[in-house]
Amino acid sequence: MCILHLLFKKYCLINIIFSLLLVLFSSSSNQTVLCGMGELHIEIIHDRIKREYGLETYLGPLQVAYRETILNSVRATDTLDRTLGDKRHLVTVELEAKPTETPSVRPVVEYAGSVSADLLKASQEAIESGAHSACLQGKALKKADKQVLEPLMSLEVTVAKEYLSPVLADLAQRRGDIQEIQTHQDNKVVIGFVPLAEIMGYSTVLRTLTSGSATFALELSNYQAMNPQDQSTLLNRRSGFI
Repeated sequence: MCILHLLFKKYCLINIIFSLLLVLFSSSSNQTVLCGMGELHIEIIHDRIKREYGLETYLGPLQVAYRETILNSVRATDTLDRTLGDKRHLVTVELEAKPTETPSVRPVVEYAGSVSADLLKASQEAIESGAHSACLQGKALKKADKQVLEPLMSLEVTVAKEYLSPVLADLAQRRGDIQEIQTHQDNKVVIGFVPLAEIMGYSTVLRTLTSGSATFALELSNYQAMNPQDQSTLLNRRSGFI
């Protein structure tokens, strides 16, 4: 009975690990991308791929899935005037971009009533593809006040009393926001929030700070606006300036 119970728990754990795994194909990089729930999750999947299937895979630096939004409405107009053969093609496009009332992962595209069905059929795919991939670098979006949103994680650290101070100091350096510190038997339980970008490699650091005695749990809380300084640093890094 005990063996069956352990096997059942192991089976459930494996199902949970793989049910939280998202596999995507990136047409821009021509790669298959695994998306998981954090560094440890990806490392477990990476190890199982090598061990069970004998495939040599490269685990590169983990990437944070940021989101972007604009803070105000903007308009842009562009005209295409081109002659192909003996025909002149003249098209003027007016675009308005504005924040949505409710949060949305992908842009919501609406068309003016003056856009004919034939024109929409011929150009809809190109228009929506451009809207989805332009991000904050698109022609109209460059005029708007921009805001990068970063994933904020709910963090709970269980640590012995003698290691509490170095753990708190480390979290402060990671832009952590401590909500409360509870007492559980001989341990302290630190509850707070920390940006996902700041928690990479945290398991290794926590083991070092506490001689391997502390544990922690992470869960996505929401997406929060980055402050101007952190946003500028992020955009410069991604643009190759730093």
